[in-house]
Amino acid sequence: MTKEEVFVLSNRLPNRILKGALGAFLTLALAACSENLTGSLGCPELCQDQSALLRDTTLTGVLVVDTVVSGFPLQSAARDFTLLSQGVDGDLRVVFRFDTLGGATFRNPTATVDSAVTKIISPLLHFAVDTSYGRLSAPITIDAYDVDTTAADTLTQALVPLFRPDRLIGSATFASIAITDSLQMPIDSTFVLSKVQAGARLRVGLRIRGTSPDRLRINGTGYTPRLTYRVTTDTVIPTDSIFVTSRTPASDATLASLFSAYPLVVSGALPSPGGNVLAVGGIAGARTFLRFNVPSILIDSVQVVR
Repeated sequence: MTKEEVFVLSNRLPNRILKGALGAFLTLALAACSENLTGSLGCPELCQDQSALLRDTTLTGVLVVDTVVSGFPLQSAARDFTLLSQGVDGDLRVVFRFDTLGGATFRNPTATVDSAVTKIISPLLHFAVDTSYGRLSAPITIDAYDVDTTAADTLTQALVPLFRPDRLIGSATFASIAITDSLQMPIDSTFVLSKVQAGARLRVGLRIRGTSPDRLRINGTGYTPRLTYRVTTDTVIPTDSIFVTSRTPASDATLASLFSAYPLVVSGALPSPGGNVLAVGGIAGARTFLRFNVPSILIDSVQVVR
């Protein structure tokens, strides 16, 4: 058996701005043995478990291309969101779209005709909380705003001005001990009633604030955010449960579904790096792609295992 060489390429970049030249660190494992290829009626005796000789090798001057791309995850490419309140260092919000609400009428099983919806009782936003990010240190307040607009509402500059007092449709303060794996956020019943009666869409923007910089992680992967309400006190009529849905853009149903809920980065995004700066991580995270010109002898003679 011929000598086998194995190398490991290790590129561990911390979650911060990195400067300077980069090198590829290779660990070469050299293994050789002497098989007994002789034999009569049986198979030859091949190598058994043997220890490998490892050595670290640094290749310098082999970086031929580097590209920094920011804005990850993409606005519609994630179902988990972070509400963050750290001023200019980080302001993250989230938008829920309910483009389809319950109908403006309902049918009582004992009636022969539909009844008009004239009241909305206890409208609540439900969403799951990812507690693996740690407990909050102080109470937090979540504000809900009407962010419906005819403008391109996936653009930050179109949505941020809508987070203002006259568009506030709900507010609730939660003690840190009360935040477990889910939250229920009350919103204005009169406002929801006007949307239901008009057959209009509802789009809610959430913003967090507290006495100290805090964050709340919304887990939308395993539990779809939803709106619940009742249209009558008669418990025979079930509670309406409306899941986040989007019909915009109307020309692309797949893209519309992706924007049923999405984050809004107001501040804290990394600026575009220049020169020889490689950006990694951060809010609206950056990713750096590296291409190395590996010597042909390594490509021809070794096996990449990591």
